[in-house]
Amino acid sequence: MLALYMVDGEVRIGEDLKDIKHSLWIHVEEYGELDRRGLLHENVIRARAFSYRSILRNYLLIPFNGYLRKLNIILYNGRIYSWGDVPLSFIKNIMEYCVSNKFNTINAILDSIISYVSEELYKAIENVSVEIDRFEEIITQKPELKRLHRILSKARKIRKAIFQLNSFTSRTILSVKISDQIVDDVRRLLDHADRLLERITLLTQFHYMVLSDKVNSVVQKLTIISAIFLPLTLIASIYGMNFKYMPELNHPLAYPVVLAVM
Repeated sequence: MLALYMVDGEVRIGEDLKDIKHSLWIHVEEYGELDRRGLLHENVIRARAFSYRSILRNYLLIPFNGYLRKLNIILYNGRIYSWGDVPLSFIKNIMEYCVSNKFNTINAILDSIISYVSEELYKAIENVSVEIDRFEEIITQKPELKRLHRILSKARKIRKAIFQLNSFTSRTILSVKISDQIVDDVRRLLDHADRLLERITLLTQFHYMVLSDKVNSVVQKLTIISAIFLPLTLIASIYGMNFKYMPELNHPLAYPVVLAVM
């Protein structure tokens, strides 16, 4: 468990239950821990993912090592509760950022959470862009459909996470003031994701063009080889018909005459 709390006018990070009383943000690994510790009733934990009276629950998807990790967030009674399978170091980094900047309001903490998630998504977009650049360099020599599908899968996951971040921001802003700069950053992320998918779509089309060109080249070679062997096949077939009544068996000029007629 990690808690961001206020004591003597200072923002601090703690891992003890005694720090909870004046906490601004409490993070646990599993939601059941909130109920077991008496921090939050199960009915609140299971609230729907929209603002209802004083409860705001939603979640964020954050890319880590090619996988989307889920961070559930509840805003209740002026306090943030969160849990999920995101690395604890990620949560601690956000809390340390809040401490270093003396953020002691829910608004500022939510801004920090959204900002850090946006930064991770920007990194993920950059990584996929680098993969696309590398793939573009080798696509004409060695087209790999599996690799292209893997890149597309990563881009779709990123886009899904960005849409969820946008949804989270849009819903949260109804109850809590979010920085306009943060909101603009999230919208720009959507534009980046769309451009990334457009780029992959064009790359996919080019990939199939390269494959089609290679297939056509192979077919042309096979056609040339077939054309070379066709006369030989015809002659071999005729020579193979050595039955009793073949005309060339009885006359020396019969065979060339028959070939000329054919």
